[in-house]
Amino acid sequence: MIKKIISHKKPHHADDFFALSVIKIYYNAPIELKAPQEISQDEINDPHILLVDVGGNYNPELLNFDHHQDLNLPCSLVLVLNWLPIEDKESILNSPFLKG
Repeated sequence: MIKKIISHKKPHHADDFFALSVIKIYYNAPIELKAPQEISQDEINDPHILLVDVGGNYNPELLNFDHHQDLNLPCSLVLVLNWLPIEDKESILNSPFLKG
């Protein structure tokens, strides 16, 4: 069970905005927007708190979907799409929107 979703305060970008939108389709959890320095280590390590584009870590087992620490990682939206239980994932991941 996901008890809350945390992402960063403005400015928002397409990857985190759409990642949050897709997550909300599957999980009815409140979204909190925080500055990166406001996120505690307890929130980063809590497997019931989903982090998008914050936390400095990509770890799907802990629900951490931040791509900023590794240039080889795709954007947060792709990380979330790969994790979510979506049946037709390939058509979404191969869309021109995500390739552009």
